[in-house]
Amino acid sequence: MTAVRMHENEVHTDALLVGRLLAAQFPQSADLPIAPVPSAGSDNALYLNALRKICASLQGCHCNWVITGSLGMSLHGMAIEVGDIDIQTDRLGAFEIESCLSTYVIEPVRYLVSEQIRSYLGRLAIDGIQIEIMGDISKRLDDQRWEEPIKVEEYRRWLDIDGLRVPVLSLAYEYQAYLKLGRIEKAEKLRRFLLDERVSEEVSSRP
Repeated sequence: MTAVRMHENEVHTDALLVGRLLAAQFPQSADLPIAPVPSAGSDNALYLNALRKICASLQGCHCNWVITGSLGMSLHGMAIEVGDIDIQTDRLGAFEIESCLSTYVIEPVRYLVSEQIRSYLGRLAIDGIQIEIMGDISKRLDDQRWEEPIKVEEYRRWLDIDGLRVPVLSLAYEYQAYLKLGRIEKAEKLRRFLLDERVSEEVSSRP
């Protein structure tokens, strides 16, 4: 099977080359079998490329917005499979972002209500990457009341990713949001990650 080259400057690697490197650097493991693993492609690079286009298009945008969901968690450092790009903002911001990214719109922003969530939702696609705009997200509480939409700027964290400054939703807020939605497994992953990060920070701050 011939490997697909994903980049012009990609170095060709095969089992023979890996075997030679293994024998030279780890001779005790030189007899281990080596087999190629099929690649799903440069997923991280594809999401980062789409994110660059989003940030460039929204430079003149006056609304507050953040990246949330699986990509937001991944940008924070969590080991998680990214499914799409979620942009959270307020109602007016949803329409402004839609206008700034009009070239990529596949479903215009409209008000939608589900069993647990209501928001102004629009869908886009950039180079095959699915993107959702979510404005004024409100979750249904246990007493059936709808909570007030948050001001994303109060829970925004700025991350420097590969030379790109990206506004990302706080993981502490994400944790509380998943708890309210009853998505306990995802909330537990967030809790463990936040706890590990806190322990790591405490250890690194010791003299």
